[in-house]
Amino acid sequence: MNEPDNLTGWVDRLGGTWVRVDDCPAPSYAIFAGSSWYPRTDGPGFDPQVHDGIGQPRSWDQVEYDFAPLTPASPELTAETIALVRRAVSE
Repeated sequence: MNEPDNLTGWVDRLGGTWVRVDDCPAPSYAIFAGSSWYPRTDGPGFDPQVHDGIGQPRSWDQVEYDFAPLTPASPELTAETIALVRRAVSE
């Protein structure tokens, strides 16, 4: 699968949501600096106490390798998750 476009959302095989937000690249001190694929912490791999937060961004290669198959997220879920990313990055 080619890397999806900016501002798209995907649901991974575990039920987690990922969005690409190019105007919010990970800061240089982040584990995956410069990456712009953010996970919403709603998947089963995250503690329920952190649901609806944003996790460490990853590169597309990592997302695809570790979490495929991916299916398109709904427009509503994508928009909500992009808003969470922008809020988290601005804090």
